[in-house]
Amino acid sequence: PISLQVMVMSSLFQCISCREIFSSPDEQRDHYKSEFHKFNLKRKVVQLAPVTREAFEKSQADLAAKQNDSPAAKDFSCNICKRNYSSQPAYDQHLNSKKHSLRQKEKEAGPRPVKEYSAEKKTKAPPTSSSTTTGPQTEKPESDIATSLETPSQPINLFPQELGFSPLQQEFVPMTEEEIIADKIAKAPRLEIDQCLFCRNLYKDLDENVEHMTKVHGFFIPDLEYLKDIDGLIRYLGEKISIGSTCLYCNKTFRSMESVQSHMISLCHCKLHYDNTDSEYDNYYDFTESYKHLITKELDPNIETEEEFLDNILQKNAAKIADNGFELVLKDGRIIGHRSLFQFYKQKVHLPEHRESIIVNKLMCQYRMLGWTTTYQAPNRDLAPKQHQRLIAERTKLGVKSNKLQRYLRDPTKVNM
Repeated sequence: PISLQVMVMSSLFQCISCREIFSSPDEQRDHYKSEFHKFNLKRKVVQLAPVTREAFEKSQADLAAKQNDSPAAKDFSCNICKRNYSSQPAYDQHLNSKKHSLRQKEKEAGPRPVKEYSAEKKTKAPPTSSSTTTGPQTEKPESDIATSLETPSQPINLFPQELGFSPLQQEFVPMTEEEIIADKIAKAPRLEIDQCLFCRNLYKDLDENVEHMTKVHGFFIPDLEYLKDIDGLIRYLGEKISIGSTCLYCNKTFRSMESVQSHMISLCHCKLHYDNTDSEYDNYYDFTESYKHLITKELDPNIETEEEFLDNILQKNAAKIADNGFELVLKDGRIIGHRSLFQFYKQKVHLPEHRESIIVNKLMCQYRMLGWTTTYQAPNRDLAPKQHQRLIAERTKLGVKSNKLQRYLRDPTKVNM
C-alpha cells in the first residue's frame, strides 16, 4: 500500500509534453520555466515527438561550440557600403547584390566632375558689354555654357490646353459657371428612355421598362390618367439622376450617378416626391379633364382664360380668399387655412377673459400675494352641522364602549325560576 501510494502521488506531478515525472510540485514548476520544456512545446505545436533531456543538452552544447568557433562580426564588414554582417552567407549575399556592385563601380570610376556655371547665370544679372567689364574673372563663351547644361530632347509645355490655357496668349482663361455646367452636361452619361432609372438595364421599349421599374423597384407614376407626355417625364427623370446626381424623392445631391442609384435602392426612394402644389412636373400633366364638366355647365362667353373661370366659380360660391393669402373664408363664416400654417393652428392660445367675477378673483389673489388680509369674515354656515354631527358621533362611541358587554336590556328585579 505504501509503494502504491508513492506511485499514485508521483504520477500527479508529471509533464505530458516532455514525458517526465517529478516528486514535488516545486520541481514541476521549475521544469515548466526551463528551456527544455519550451523546446518540447514548440515541437508539439508542429506535431513532432518530444526529445529527451540528454539529446537537448547535447544539441545546446554543439550550438555553443559553433558560436565560439565562428569569427567575430567585424570580419564580415563591407568598407564600400559601411555595413557589418554576423555570418558568412549574409555577407556573400550582400557582395552579390546590385546595390553593392553599383557603389563599387562608382568608387572605381572616381569622383564626378563638378560643373561650373557663370556668376551671371547664378545671380541673374543683366548682361554687360566687354568694354565695361572689369576684374580678374573672365566670362565664359555662350557655347561652353550651352554644352555644360543638359537640354531636354523635347520642349516642355508649361501651358497645356487641358488646364484652360490659351495656346496663342499663353495665359490662363478661367471658365464661367455657365461654361462649367455646359461642359458637365456634355460629358455626363445619359440614361436612355428604354433604360431602367435605378439598375440601368436595357429593355425593348418604354412600356416594358416602366413595367420592370414598377414590379422590381416599386416605382409608380401618380395621376397617370392626366399624364400627357410620359416620354418627356422619363427623360427628365433620367437627366435628373445622370446629370444632376439627385435623388427623386429627397432631392439629395451625390457625387455620381452610381451613388445616387444605390442610395435610392437602399432607402426605398425609388418614387416621386409628388405634391399638388409642386410645379416640377406640371409641364407633363394636363388637369383640364378634372374640371371639364364645370366648364360645360357654367360656360360664360366673357371668360377667356382658366384663371378667370376659377375666379368666377369662387365668386358664385361666395368663397373669398383672405388678405394674407393663406386662408379661405366660406359663405357660413368658417375659415379654411393653408397646410403650411398647420403648426400655428395646432397651438392652443388662451384668449383674454373679460368676465367681472374672474377679474375680481384675479385681483384678490394678487392682493393676498402682497400680504393683504380682510378684516371681516363671513360666517360659515356649514360649520354648525358638522360640529353637531361630530358631537353625536363621540357620544355614540362612548356609549358603545361602556355597554359593550351588555347585548340587551335586562330587568334586575325579575328572577328566573
